[in-house]
Order: sequence, then C-alpha cells, then structure tokens
Amino acid sequence: MINFQKTAVAVILMLSSVSLWASNIQITKGPEITSRDIAGKKITVTIDLSWDNSWNLARPKNHDAAWVFMKYRVDAGVFKHANLVKADDIVAMATDDEGVIEIAQKYGTSRVESTDSTVTTGVFLYRANEGSGKVSLEDVGLVWDITGTGIEANTVLSVRVFAIEMVYVPEGAFHIGDEQSNNYLCKIGDTMFPSLTAPLQGVGPVASVNNNRPGNIVPVVTAADARFTASSQYSTTYVPWMAFRGYKNGAASYSWHSVASNNTWHWLQVDLTESKTVNWGLFAVNNSSYDPRGFYVAGSDDAVTWTGVHGTMGYFDLARSYKFGGDYSSIPVAFDNPGSYRYYRFYFYAMNSYILVANLQLFDSPATEINRITSEKEFMYYTGGNNLATTTANYATYFQPVSKDYPKGYKGFYVMKHEVTQSAYADFLNCLAWDQQVRLVYSPTSTGILPSSNVGTMYGATVLTAANSRMNLKIREKGVDGPAVFGCSLKTADWTEEDWNAENNGGNVPMFHLAWTDIAAYLDWACLRPMTELEYEKACRGDQKRMYNEYAWGQPYLPSRVSGVNDKNLPTEDPIPAVANYAQPEGGSLAAHSAAIANYWPVRAGSFARSETTREEAGAAYWGILNLSDNVPERVINISTVQGRAYTGEHGDGNIRANGLADVLNWPSLDAPLAASNARALGTGYKGIDVNALTIYVPRTVSYRGGIDAANYNQNHRDYWTGCRGVRTAE
Repeated sequence: MINFQKTAVAVILMLSSVSLWASNIQITKGPEITSRDIAGKKITVTIDLSWDNSWNLARPKNHDAAWVFMKYRVDAGVFKHANLVKADDIVAMATDDEGVIEIAQKYGTSRVESTDSTVTTGVFLYRANEGSGKVSLEDVGLVWDITGTGIEANTVLSVRVFAIEMVYVPEGAFHIGDEQSNNYLCKIGDTMFPSLTAPLQGVGPVASVNNNRPGNIVPVVTAADARFTASSQYSTTYVPWMAFRGYKNGAASYSWHSVASNNTWHWLQVDLTESKTVNWGLFAVNNSSYDPRGFYVAGSDDAVTWTGVHGTMGYFDLARSYKFGGDYSSIPVAFDNPGSYRYYRFYFYAMNSYILVANLQLFDSPATEINRITSEKEFMYYTGGNNLATTTANYATYFQPVSKDYPKGYKGFYVMKHEVTQSAYADFLNCLAWDQQVRLVYSPTSTGILPSSNVGTMYGATVLTAANSRMNLKIREKGVDGPAVFGCSLKTADWTEEDWNAENNGGNVPMFHLAWTDIAAYLDWACLRPMTELEYEKACRGDQKRMYNEYAWGQPYLPSRVSGVNDKNLPTEDPIPAVANYAQPEGGSLAAHSAAIANYWPVRAGSFARSETTREEAGAAYWGILNLSDNVPERVINISTVQGRAYTGEHGDGNIRANGLADVLNWPSLDAPLAASNARALGTGYKGIDVNALTIYVPRTVSYRGGIDAANYNQNHRDYWTGCRGVRTAE
C-alpha cells in the first residue's frame, strides 16, 4: 500500500513592477507517486503548482521562482530529504494568463552535486521568457533518486513536497556603504574597511609621506601655502593647508577647523595649479560630535563658476549626519560626476559649532574599485581599529583575508521574497523527530514548551502570550509516543479541524522569537543557506548607485509607519494607513508597545505590496524582495569576525542532526549544548532592524551595521524579535 500525503505549503508573496499582490503559491494537486523504477533507482512524484503574478523582466534582469524540494518517510518513521535527479524537461504543461508558456529550471550548487552532478536537493522553477501573470504548472514530474534509501516496490511511503517563492538577484557588480550609516563599509581596491575605525591614510608596510596613500595628486604640503583656502579658520593653528597635511604618527595633529558657527555652510578649497580629473578622495572629520549635516564637492576652472562633482549642491538635512570617521580614520568617496578642474571646493554644513577636516587626499586613478564589489575574488578586511598598519608585523595582524569562497554578492543568488511564515515553520517542525523538536521549541533560558505540552500550547510560552504577540504557532496534537504536530490557530481553546485549517489562522504572519540555531536548522532543512552582510546590501540596493541613508525601498526616509491592519490574519491583511510601507511598533521597549505588538506586529509577510503599488509604497528592495528594512530583523553572516569570514556559502542538504542542529560544518556557532547560556553566536549579526534593547524594532538603513556583530547573543537564546530568511547560490 502506498500512502500519499499532501503538505501545507509555505505561502510567500510577490512584488513586480507591473502588479503587486500576494503570490498565493500552492501545490494544487498531489504529491502523487506516478511511477516506481526500483531497478533504475528512481521514483517519479507528480504535483500541480501555481502562483500569482510571477515575472521575468528585462530590466532589471531578474525573475521570481519557486524553490521546490521533497521529504519522505518509510512507514511511520522519521522524515528524510529526498534528492532529485536533474531532468532536461521537468514540466509537462505550463500556462499563464495569456496561454501556454515555457518554464525553465535551475538547480544551484549543493553538497550533493559535489559528488554526483546528476543529483540535486531541489529545483527552481520559473518562467523562461519575459512576461508576468499567474503561472499554473500541471503534472510536474519530480524524479526522486532513491539510491541508498533501501526503498523497494512494496515499501509504504509518505511524501511531502514544499515550495518557497524566491527572487533571483543576478550576477554583477554593486556598491556598498552609504557614507552615512553607523559603521558602514567602505572599500579601496582589494581592501574593505569599517568606516568607524578605518585609518585609510596608511595601508600596509608601504612608504608614504605623512602617512598619505601613494597616488595622492595633491602635492606634499610642508608649510603654509596659498593654494589652500577656506571660508574661515578657527585660529592660526588650524589653517586650511593643515587639512591636506596628512596624519603625524597616526595622530590627528593636522587639521583645519572652521569658525564656530551653527547652521552654516563651510568650505575648504584647493588649487591644483592645472586642470586635473579627480575620481575619488579620502576625507576625515576629526570629531564625530560635529558630523556635518550636508556635504558636497564642486569643481571650477576660475574659482568663480562652480560645477557639482559629488553630492547635491546646497542640500542639507539637520536630521542626518555625514559620518567621515573619527580622530584616526578616513573614508573613501567616489565622486558622482568627475570632471577636469583646476579648483576643487569641499562644502560641509555645520549644525553644532565648527567643522574639523583632516587627511584630505585626492586621486585621479579609476574609481571602479572604490566602494564597489566587482568580483568574488579574495580581499582583505581591516581589523586594526584605530591602529595604523605601518609595519610588516601589524599589517599581517590587522589585514585579514576574506576568501574567494565567502559569498560577496557578485555572483547570482536567490533570496526568499520575505521572511519564513509561521505556517512554513510549522511544516518544518512537523517533519522532525521528537529530539529534534525538543531542541527547536524548548530553551532553558526562555521557553518552557515541549513536544509533550498540551494541545494549544503556544510556541514561546512563558515569554509570548496572545496579549503581547502575534504568535499563532501552537501544538495541534500532543506528542505522546512520537513527535508533536504543530499548526496555526487564533483560538485559545476548543479547537476543531476547521480551526487549524482556517483561512484566518494567522499562519501568514512571519515567524519570530527564533534563536540562531533555530534559523540555521530551518535553512539546512530547506536546502538554503544564511545570507551574508554583503549579499544583503546587493539584495536591497541592486546595481544602483548608493544613496545617503537609504532604506531597502530606495529612499532615505521612513514614509509611513503602520498603525493597524485591515482583514487581520487573513491572506488579504493589509496595513492602516493604506500608504504605510514599514512596520515598527510604538515605544522604546517591549512593555511600552505590547498592545501594538499584539494588534499588528509583525504584519503579514509582504503585506505592503498591493495592486499597483510602487517600490517605495511596497517597502520593496530593488529586485522585488520584501520587508528587508522592517518587520523582523535579518540574521546575516558578517565579515567582522574570524568565524564569519570562514563562511564559504555551503548549502544545507535537507537533513539536520539528530539533536536538531544544522550539520553544515562551515556555518558559524552551531556547537553549543542546549543548556549552554554563554556560547555566543559569533560570526552572525543583524541587518534591517536595530536590535538594541532601548530601540527595539527600529528600521535601519541598508548600510547600517550597528548590530553586525552578535557576539553578545547566545546561540540558543530566542530573541523576541528575530525572524528567518534564506538564500541559495545560483548556478
């Protein structure tokens, strides 16, 4: 006898430039075992799959896709991953709103493929040609490789097939950092620096005058010089030429200070004596307490008529500061519109007192490698803080390699359209054994739930309640002689089958309250992997130029915060007000905004993307990925730690350890016993949302790195706010 079993499919939502609405991905028929070739070690499992508003666009050159993978079990045993055979023609019939269409497939790279190029852990299905609209696939034949499974002709099988909607981010160069967000990244050539501590004036054991970089086209300054002028000077000690003097023994002894004058433009000017093209420069503002609120560069041939070279002439914003490092650091700035000029003038808008500028250097070398990732090749990351790397010994210490295998975002990859939902996480838990469930729902430090807890017990009980959260994941069937069954429901008692399957069961709310070990386990099981912090910037910004303080939706401001929802918990849930494009509860602590959390946070995944909304209105990233700057934080792999830099982007293989942990060896910080309270999640960090205890849930800009090093977070601790999103490298 063969036992066919359908699965609830994770519902992922979509965004396209044509029409924005829920994608409603679902397996509409099957899975059904349609053939068994035991001798050939193959079983064919057939499904029908559909989703709304799929797309394949010429510009940007990207598409959405369904990541399809399969699990199986023998008799009443434990579910295992089913590897698939690569096929040239996997789809029997595909239609969209206009008729018959062609569907393409990709497999990505995986551990399985490293030993057998014909086998894969799953398949991407997407429309092959340009277009958009609903896709309906009939009789999709997934060929299952049963080698080594022991399955025979009369083996009783249960099969589950899952589909997750994802977005393709194509291969190509992109910009990093934004010259403004906290600790943003900057890059010169093959070296990456954190902006807050990067002493870029001297790189490595190279000869330099006054610690200037080789290639600086401003002549060496040794005394007062009429080529350097300014709008004002604080005293005869801090005169204009001092800003071009460089650092003395790593100390900010040389700098220009403007007069103390609030809400005023100050400028600093250099005469190069002949017209020269300046492509980029180094800047240091020596006192972070006086970060300018405006910054731009202009060029001129006569010092009378000026043309913009970088930034927006005359633009300032008192609410935002341009961060140029501290007393020992400089940052590189690639000019937006370089031209050939004799005079260059640098404008800084002061809000508090005066402006201090030092180590101003200019370069005519190409800026293609300034603040851009242009390949997956190895580069160096500066770890020296405020220390100058001026000797061979400290050069080796401060400059650490980020290998060519660390995913830098240049190569194409797929990203989940939005965070894992609570129904998708229930699917995951329902494929696990008892011991695996224990690891993933119980924590000695925060959560008392066990698989044997009573029906209706909420995930995260003792921390989360119906009054302080939108957690709808509960125990549906108590685990007695085996694992529990989980489901989503809004009811608190007297559950029926209809309650668990109800349209408004809250399953489309993002999953949260996840530990790093929980996130890693889900991604391993789904044959995905964690995203890196560089991939996060590419996923948000695309191939566009950087914008100061930009959020994932491509603007430097928060347009409208959600204050409630319509159609709560339904697939049609959408925000109040209708123009809202990001979710952030009121208040500065959990207690202060518990009512808001219970009512509308987090909002339905992807709910800001509605019919005919723009990118900004949908809160969408450049490629159509949703909720990257709001809702729940993104857990990423950083480059600021040894553990993070060791990450090579290996994918999960669909199977996790018997104890519930992911088993991908090069994923960081997955070694802590369940009861450990001091094992840190080194190598991981947060993007998109500020996780500071005093500013919980604050949306952050694309380049913000205030939480990039999660050294203070326990591997096992379930942070109240943390969700899950995965990626997969494209073939």
